[in-house]
Amino acid sequence: MKTRILVATLLMLALPMTAKNKKDGNKFAEQKQRLTGIWQQCLPMTTNDGGRQIRFLPHFKILSSDGTFCNMSQASSVAPAALFATGEWRITSDSTFVEHLATNANSVYEGKDNELTFRLPMGNQVLEVFYTMPGDTRRIREAWIRVQEGDAVAIAQKYFERLNGIQSDGNNTLRNQQNLIIEEPQGSDENLSLTENPRGIYKLMAIKGGRQDIDPYPHDVYKICTDSVTMRMTMLGGPNKMFRIDHSDPEVLNYTGERSEADKTDKSVRIFDSNAERFTLKWWSMLQNSAYYPYNNWGYEYYESGKYSEAAKPIAEVLTSAPARDPNNPLIGTWQYALKIEKIEETGQDNWIEELKKVDNMKDILAYFRQTEPGEPKQYQVYTPSHFFTMRMLDNMKEMMGAYDNVIYNGKESVTAPGGEVMEIHWLTDDAFAIKQQMGNKVLYRIWERVTDNDSMLSRIGRHFLNGNKPK
Repeated sequence: MKTRILVATLLMLALPMTAKNKKDGNKFAEQKQRLTGIWQQCLPMTTNDGGRQIRFLPHFKILSSDGTFCNMSQASSVAPAALFATGEWRITSDSTFVEHLATNANSVYEGKDNELTFRLPMGNQVLEVFYTMPGDTRRIREAWIRVQEGDAVAIAQKYFERLNGIQSDGNNTLRNQQNLIIEEPQGSDENLSLTENPRGIYKLMAIKGGRQDIDPYPHDVYKICTDSVTMRMTMLGGPNKMFRIDHSDPEVLNYTGERSEADKTDKSVRIFDSNAERFTLKWWSMLQNSAYYPYNNWGYEYYESGKYSEAAKPIAEVLTSAPARDPNNPLIGTWQYALKIEKIEETGQDNWIEELKKVDNMKDILAYFRQTEPGEPKQYQVYTPSHFFTMRMLDNMKEMMGAYDNVIYNGKESVTAPGGEVMEIHWLTDDAFAIKQQMGNKVLYRIWERVTDNDSMLSRIGRHFLNGNKPK
């Protein structure tokens, strides 16, 4: 990032965005047209013999072109269908829409808005949605097939094969190339989970198969399993609770079953005993002189969810939560590093912030600088009511290093770290601020912009790994 930036350059970039806004409006209209229709919920089921079949549920979502919607369900084949939600819906971006719940089977939700993140991975035939009901904390994931002429079973089969990265129509569809949305796919009903794949954050509890069983495993290590990428989180300790997240697995961890070992040449990774609570990872180890794993034999790793250490629990909460806002504390939320300014020509360092405050389109300007500096490491800060987190992508998007500590808020103008260091906050807008740093004989100002989308930090980190170099 160039450190000598003219205020005049910023002002020049602050131009009306009329054409862009018009284009976005047209794009949303296209998305609304693609979403309009009748959708039926479905999921894959594993049969007793290990095969797969598609189960179409008696749940229907009707998104009408006039902006109204309804969800209906049928309790059994002999029961009448009933509406369990009605209201209005509207597109809010090219990947989100909001349902205003006029009526709902659970009256606590009536009159509230429910925002859904969506994706259309197969044109307008399949609809993926992710949402958290108002006042709830569970992230729900659903798959819907459009009700239309044609073979809906074949469409659903192809979609779930793509989702799980298995062979389809004679072509080997590789995992991680579908660019699926990364979210926790745990639904409000365990019986309606999409697959038996491990999905969520699991702690490494034990290792077996080596010279001796390691139970319990002595280190604080976790697998983060998603539909698009598998990550590993390791707690590194220290007074500021350092942690590392890396892309340690070249493939997504999908359920395979333990399978027969009749074929001694098959050394592929196996995932079994898998559900929302635990899974077992079995892999062929060629590690020599390892205290934990065997050599030239199978090693077993046992994982369980919800087993966070005290140090890891705040990190898991930050990773899986959507960016928050607090009207009483503007710092609460997720912030992305935008740019740094060392000096502004012809402008004193004492009044440059006041000059920047006069810029109208600060958000567009910061987005412009991020696009023109693609090599800049991705950095984030997350403020919660009690903690301050820092995260930074390293090694060409292969690793993220982070740390967190307690924080004390002094109104909205500064925060105090546990060591007593006071960090002043210079607000540019409600969604952008600058922090002054002394670097030797230089004074730097780092600008941070609020993350306002509904993506969790887990989704964001996963996309960085997918966009970076994959492990070989």
